[in-house]
Amino acid sequence: MSSWSFWMHQQGQAPGRGRSSTGLPAKKLKSPARFRAVRAAKPGLKGLIASITKTVTEDEPKITEYDTLAGDGDCGQTLLNGVNGLVREFDGDQQSTIDIGDLFRRIASTAEKSMGGTSGAIYAIFLNAVANSLVASSASHNEVAPLLRASLQLGLRELCRYTPARIGHRTLMDALIPFVEAFAQDGDFSKAVEEAKKGAEGTRRMEAALGRASYVGKERFEEEGGIPDPGALGIVSILRGILAEL
Repeated sequence: MSSWSFWMHQQGQAPGRGRSSTGLPAKKLKSPARFRAVRAAKPGLKGLIASITKTVTEDEPKITEYDTLAGDGDCGQTLLNGVNGLVREFDGDQQSTIDIGDLFRRIASTAEKSMGGTSGAIYAIFLNAVANSLVASSASHNEVAPLLRASLQLGLRELCRYTPARIGHRTLMDALIPFVEAFAQDGDFSKAVEEAKKGAEGTRRMEAALGRASYVGKERFEEEGGIPDPGALGIVSILRGILAEL
C-alpha cells in the first residue's frame, strides 16, 4: 500500500442559503461553498490494525520478559490487550470510511478501556489530544501527512502537561518524542520510526528516573547489555506495524 493511500478527502456541499429548520431563509455563511473532511477507508484501516496486531503479538514475549526484570511484568500483555481491543472495536463496522477525528477518538477510548492503568491513561491522553486537533484542523488541510504531523505535535504537547517524563527518563517518551519530532520535520515516517528505535535502544543504559524501574536493583539491568524500557519498545512495535502497511 502506498503511503497514506487509505486516507482521502471527502468533499461535500457546505450549508449556504436555503431553508433553516424553522422554514425561514437560512443565514448566508462566510465559510467556503465546499468543505473537506479527511476520512480513512475501512479496508485499509483493518489492514493497518492487522499489521499492528502482528508486530505487537510477535514482540509481546520479549517486552514482557524485559518488564519482568525492570517493571511489573505486565507491559507486553497490557499493550496486546489494547491492540486486541482495537480489533474488536472496528471488526463489526459496516461503513466504508470513517472520519479521521472519530477514528482517533475511538482508538483513544479503546486504549483507555482495554489497557487500563497508567499506560492506558497515557495513550488515551495523547490520542484524544491528537483527535481534537484533527477535528479542528482537517478542513484546512489539503494533504493528510501535514495534518497528522501537526496533530501529533499538539498531542505530544498536551501529554507533556500531564506527565513529567521526558527523553532520558527511561519511559515510552524516549521513543514517542523522537518519533513525533522527526516526523514533524519532513513527514518521512520511515525515518521517524528509526528515530523511535534509536530512542528505545538508548534506554538500555539509562538509569530510570520514574516508575518501578527507578528502584529496581541496578544489577538487573546488566543482562543483554542493559534492558531497554518496555514501554518504549511498545511504541516501536506499534510504529513498525504501521510502517509495514504504508
